[in-house]
Amino acid sequence: MGYITGTDRIEDGRGLVAIDIENDGDLDLAIVNYLQRATLLVNQGTPGHHWVALKLAGAGPKRGGSNRSALGARVTVSAGGRGFSKQVVSSGGYLSGLPTTLHFGLGTAASIDGVEIRWPSGRIQHITGLPVDRKHRIEEPVSAPSTASIR
Repeated sequence: MGYITGTDRIEDGRGLVAIDIENDGDLDLAIVNYLQRATLLVNQGTPGHHWVALKLAGAGPKRGGSNRSALGARVTVSAGGRGFSKQVVSSGGYLSGLPTTLHFGLGTAASIDGVEIRWPSGRIQHITGLPVDRKHRIEEPVSAPSTASIR
């Protein structure tokens, strides 16, 4: 697990988002407080730990698919004998928006066993062979079968 210094703050918090500002795989914190400048707390990371980030794109209603932002899609990543699940949402609290890119910390798992995406359209997509320590853009299949693989 990474560490971020400066998190023991006592201020009038108004907004917070965890986002990978440096594109290095660990989540940093951007904080907005009342009548103060925004603060960025940068995560120093932990060597030897892995991650994957997924940006989903729905096929669109005109093509019989999900909304283009993939809002409502649920993703489960299996790695190292564990399952990690997240849903694409756009808001997370008072004055806070959330990135629609899903970030999964995998710990010491150096590979991903599989990814399952349950699209809002009802399609279920299975992906294997997805490399770790990278961001991936995944599009909802519409004319292909509901199971797809990355090669």
